[in-house]
Amino acid sequence: MIGPILTWCAEMLQRGAHEVVAFAFGNVCFAAIWFFHIRKNHHNPPRIDQLQAEIDELKTQVDVSEESGESIQKELESQIDTLTKQIEGITEVDGEVWQSVPHEQSIPKFRVLEAGRAPIISILNLKGGVGKTTLTANLGATFFESGKKVLLVDLDYQGSLTSLCLDAPAKDHVRMANKFVCRLLAQETPTGEDILNLCHPIGSHSGCVVATDEQLTKTEMKVMAQWITKSTPDDVRYRLRSALHHETVQSRFDLIILDCPPRLSTACVNAITASDYVLIPVLLDRLSAEAVPRLLRWLYTLKNQNVCPRLNVMGVVGNRAKTLDGPSPKQQTIWNNLKSECEDTWMEPVHMFDNMIPDKVSFSDALENDTFAALRDQNLKVKFRNLHDEIVERFPAL
Repeated sequence: MIGPILTWCAEMLQRGAHEVVAFAFGNVCFAAIWFFHIRKNHHNPPRIDQLQAEIDELKTQVDVSEESGESIQKELESQIDTLTKQIEGITEVDGEVWQSVPHEQSIPKFRVLEAGRAPIISILNLKGGVGKTTLTANLGATFFESGKKVLLVDLDYQGSLTSLCLDAPAKDHVRMANKFVCRLLAQETPTGEDILNLCHPIGSHSGCVVATDEQLTKTEMKVMAQWITKSTPDDVRYRLRSALHHETVQSRFDLIILDCPPRLSTACVNAITASDYVLIPVLLDRLSAEAVPRLLRWLYTLKNQNVCPRLNVMGVVGNRAKTLDGPSPKQQTIWNNLKSECEDTWMEPVHMFDNMIPDKVSFSDALENDTFAALRDQNLKVKFRNLHDEIVERFPAL
């Protein structure tokens, strides 16, 4: 039944039907994907962010129940494992959608990273709640404090990076002008001028942000529909590359950092195909650590299918360490084991950054004061500066 529906929608799109058909088709595509996913996993398909919220709540109960008995802890951990497997199943389906070998003629050329070019870094982990947005914002702030011109791009429909970078009046201005990243993904071949028109300055700093909102979800569905039906002449996985690699953007900025969603969505795949590097933040607990090899496995597959052949892993950075001096003994054990697991999956050494980011209330305080923790808290400023220096030492192009 799904097949004829998809065929009919594809024909309507190819005939230039109203965009409502495309949007409807997006929903049909997702229904088809979820149909096979449910058949495979025998459960309803909740959203990843909902599942992650349940996991985070259960983890809190685990911490509280440490003195309540081993049986209670085991039950909570079993529930966490079940939810984690559901997320893995959803991620697997999402990833399979994008695994098709590209035709060189239909994709924008990947610009070679050299002097005078702006490196592009995706901050990515398929597990939610590991501090991707916090790392993106504060690492970006540390770079533009050092004199670099930095572009931050919010690719998660929840808009957390947008909220960190822009105060209320600035967000109102962006909303009234409808200057959101979804406009880029909706275009067949967006240009550098298109992305510059969406840039909004971050206060008085030498940084800019491309904002997002919940419109991104609808755009991603529509673009995925175009991808599955081949109803557009371009390869939709490379639309962001078309804009970010454009000479006008490359000459304007020294560094571009992309805040990716915790799922292989249309925006996430576009980030991967545009990036030189992926930087992976991870919490130093078992569940967070297990998500890193899973991400590397998908990246390895996409890279070896020539979807993103020039992508490199910058490394893994520990986030929310127990103390300013570093991880606790338990966290350190998890960190040590993760190194070999990453290398076994990626098939080559993966750098594990020496400098970790501590868990501090200053992050939430900075958000309330419309500033960056790395610029407000002296201890965090030192930590992010050390991470900045370690990155620059390993990657001179930065």
